[in-house]
Amino acid sequence: MAFHQRCGQNVRLSHENTVALRIESYNKGVVYSKDPLEIGEPFLVRFDQKEAGWAGGLRLGLTLCNPDLSDIPAGVLDVYNQDDHWVLSGGTLHHNHVETNYNELHLENVNPGDIIGVVVSADGELRFQLNGVDKGVAAYDIPVDAPIWLIADIYGQAKQITIQSESRDADMADEIADEEENVESKAAIMNSPRVQPVVFPAEHSIFPQGPYFGAALPAHPNLFGIPVHMAEPPAPVDVSVAVRNSKTKSKAQKRAKDPKPTQDDPFLFEGVTG
Repeated sequence: MAFHQRCGQNVRLSHENTVALRIESYNKGVVYSKDPLEIGEPFLVRFDQKEAGWAGGLRLGLTLCNPDLSDIPAGVLDVYNQDDHWVLSGGTLHHNHVETNYNELHLENVNPGDIIGVVVSADGELRFQLNGVDKGVAAYDIPVDAPIWLIADIYGQAKQITIQSESRDADMADEIADEEENVESKAAIMNSPRVQPVVFPAEHSIFPQGPYFGAALPAHPNLFGIPVHMAEPPAPVDVSVAVRNSKTKSKAQKRAKDPKPTQDDPFLFEGVTG
């Protein structure tokens, strides 16, 4: 289930078009269901937010007008007296210039978190639900042999609504459970005595440094979930002195390993005359 991508000028859709938010003003907040309703199946809408300072509230109902082929009205007040619309506004159902009191549900009295269901029965009855409780018949003789779309007007104090479905709620619950498990696993790893800080010598930083990059590592105290510390840079070393010392040491080692014969060696030069 989702809202149709064609909607009022002041509506912003999100979360795969399941959330509809009126971002400004008090009107131009009409939305439709993406697909025709399934007969006998409730279309559930959660009322999320109110915005004080306006009159009126959420309006909800049915239309036979295909959203792909219809002009989007500024509000359902422009269309709810037509014979192809059935709209509950406050506690009154409007259809074909007829107003019928529907005392079982008043939409301006719903609160954030309340879930409103819209159902068309196989007998052509329009029924509303509130938080899973059936509120009775609001209209009769709905033509069930024709495609029927949900229409909602996020009007006045109504600010945001969200489509609810059992499968979507189950998926969201699984995602939340997985996230909590990941957090717990990470916490267990961080608290393990085997986890030790990783120390990178400053002169061998794996992060780019310099006047244009900055020292990136101190700004990221954790690497892959393990604490990272920068070691103090070693004192400067005179490379030329180190090279000379290395060459001198190598020559001394070579002479000690393989000495050359000299005139002072009595054994190597015994019996040799000049």
